[in-house]
Amino acid sequence: MRPPRPPRRLPFRWFPILLAACLLGTGVLAPSSLAQPTSAAAPQRADAGLESQFVSRINSLRASKGLNQLSVDGQLHGVARRWTDRMVAAGQISHNPNLASEVTSAWTKLGENVGVGYDVDGLMQAFINSPAHYKNLVDPEWTHVAVGVTVASDGRIYTTHNFMALPGGAPPPPPPPPSPSPSPGPSAGPSTTAAPAPTTTTTTPPPPPEPEPTPERVTAVLDPLRSLEAE
Repeated sequence: MRPPRPPRRLPFRWFPILLAACLLGTGVLAPSSLAQPTSAAAPQRADAGLESQFVSRINSLRASKGLNQLSVDGQLHGVARRWTDRMVAAGQISHNPNLASEVTSAWTKLGENVGVGYDVDGLMQAFINSPAHYKNLVDPEWTHVAVGVTVASDGRIYTTHNFMALPGGAPPPPPPPPSPSPSPGPSAGPSTTAAPAPTTTTTTPPPPPEPEPTPERVTAVLDPLRSLEAE
């Protein structure tokens, strides 16, 4: 009797891992648990280039939806980086339970997306595909954003995206660029050029020359003069 075959192992594929998006309102804090840090996965390095890529992708997505662009907040950035380092040290992702107290600005709402993966494209697509994370990405009330990225020793990138709304609401979206004026195309029919009106010149003919005196006319004039002299 032939022994049974051992079960085949399916090849392992790495997918980005996300944690359900966190949203905090004024005075409201969502409960969260933090795993104790371990020495298995020590933080490797922060990556400002990857952070900028995430911010650019977020604002590009918002622009495509006609939403306002988010400014990077310095304090929020520090909070995001510190929390990302803690996730790498713990070897797993989780939400920051102290986010509300670590941001001292007069915020009205805070939000957080966290994830781990190997590239920006894969993580951004995972955020977009998740309804809860996507809602944070396109929330029209946000005014500021900050992204922390830390690359672990195994090459995985851990990231924290913090969103903030300040009083006064979000600024209006930038106006669309003006469309260029269409250049005039060729006319459909044949072009017609009006000829200038003819100039009329009126010339007055010179008076006819007086006729040369004939001998008869001279005699006719002299005879009366002679008769006057004889008297």
